[in-house]
Amino acid sequence: FDIVQSQLKDEIAAGKRVLIAAYSAGSGERLATLLKEHGAGETLAVPCWDDFRRLPPNGSNRTT
Repeated sequence: FDIVQSQLKDEIAAGKRVLIAAYSAGSGERLATLLKEHGAGETLAVPCWDDFRRLPPNGSNRTT
């Protein structure tokens, strides 16, 4: 997870939005917890692709 959080930070620093898909809401919550524990910061859960697309392009939110 340290490598994943490092990659996330690099992508966000490059001005990209990052989407991490999970199999279920529960697995998404677990991924969010693990990423936070490894320094990736807070995440934002979005229920569908359209909601992700409506997020501000320059935001630093990571989504699950």
